[in-house]
Amino acid sequence: MKKWLSPGLVPLIFCAGALHADKRPTPMKGPWFTGPLITGSAYMIPKDNFNVEPYIYVTRNRGSYDENWNKVSSLKFWSTLFQLPMQVGLNPWMEVTLTPQVFHNRIDADPSLGISAATSTQFADFYAQLGIQIIRAKEEDWYPSIGFQITETFPTGRYDDLDPLKSKMDVGGAGAYATSFTLLFSKLFHINGKHGYLSTRGSVSYTVAPELSVREFNSYGGGFGTRGHVHPGHILQGLIGLEYALTLNWVVAMDLDYIHINKSTFKGNPGILSPGVPATVGYHSSEQFSLAPGLEYNFSERIGVIAGVWFSVLGRNQLDFTAGVAAFNWYY
Repeated sequence: MKKWLSPGLVPLIFCAGALHADKRPTPMKGPWFTGPLITGSAYMIPKDNFNVEPYIYVTRNRGSYDENWNKVSSLKFWSTLFQLPMQVGLNPWMEVTLTPQVFHNRIDADPSLGISAATSTQFADFYAQLGIQIIRAKEEDWYPSIGFQITETFPTGRYDDLDPLKSKMDVGGAGAYATSFTLLFSKLFHINGKHGYLSTRGSVSYTVAPELSVREFNSYGGGFGTRGHVHPGHILQGLIGLEYALTLNWVVAMDLDYIHINKSTFKGNPGILSPGVPATVGYHSSEQFSLAPGLEYNFSERIGVIAGVWFSVLGRNQLDFTAGVAAFNWYY
């Protein structure tokens, strides 16, 4: 059985809760902002406040990028991720976020590759995040607000002993207690007119994960008889998020995303895919550039919706994807 290239799934599993669960309105009197789609805010929620923002990502994986940054044909499949980040302010400078999530994956039959149609719904990895306010700047200050986050991944999603007939559609997680460290920046600029505000965000994160055991078909490869240990590659991600207020209610947004994943290593018996065909476990180093334009409508300073498209632009040893993204935000 052929194996679809899946390193693009690994940063999503490790980082979705860490980087995509922090899109609340900027805590000030107007303008009204909800997004952008990906980049988190440097503002921590004050004590006795909370934010709930259910997210849905519907992703079409169109192929992959090879070692030389060229698009190549590979298995095409659909993945739907539902996220429910819930944030609570603990005191004036600290918050906590809990993010449960569910995957639904589907692949169509491809007789030329010997692939059967398959679907699967899985609980994904669970995230717990602690946010700390380092600097909370005022609008008139020249310097940005700065926040720091530590996110722990709990491997509640299925990652090994996968069904060999489902082409890894039953993957729900990465199997590792990964830890992400994120530094965030936010700054608001008044450009022109009554509503012409530009909200800027940026973040840099680094994710580390300890060695984990794997067996049979798993998130990192494998086959029949696979037994051993994988050390996932560390992940570096940089994000820039921009929002421009057209009116009090309507806002356009854009995210720029870069991610680099170090090579993962494997020790043990890699197993086989079929008689005489050895399996592989682990991935080469990879990187990817992507964009996420969006449009948001804010009903008030506390309630808003945002929707857009997140798509890969360039990559190496990564998936080529397009995702529709939508969220509803309620800040109280």
